Amino acid sequence: MEITENKLISKTFLWMFIGLAITFGVGYYVSCNENMLFNLFSGYKWLVLVILEFGLVIALSAFITKLNPMIAKVLFSTTSRATRQETIRVNSML
Repeated sequence: MEITENKLISKTFLWMFIGLAITFGVGYYVSCNENMLFNLFSGYKWLVLVILEFGLVIALSAFITKLNPMIAKVLFSTTSRATRQETIRVNSML
C-alpha cells in the first residue's frame, strides 16, 4: 500500500504536534513546582539532561535516513520516560 504525499505530511505534523504537546506538558508541570525547579537547577542534573537531549537530537539527525521509524519512536519515548522518572524521583524526595 502506497502512502500519498498528503497523508505522509499529515502524519509527520501529527507526530510533531504530539512531541510538542509532551514537551509543553512536562515543561508546564516542572515550572509549576518550585521545589522541583530548585532541585533540578541546584546541581549538575540540568546539564546532564541538556547534554542527553542534544545527543539524542544529533543521533536521530545523523541516522534519519537509515533509522526505522519505530526505533525513532522508541528512542523518543525512552528519553521521555527517563526524564519523567527523574521528575518523579525528585518529587518523592520532597
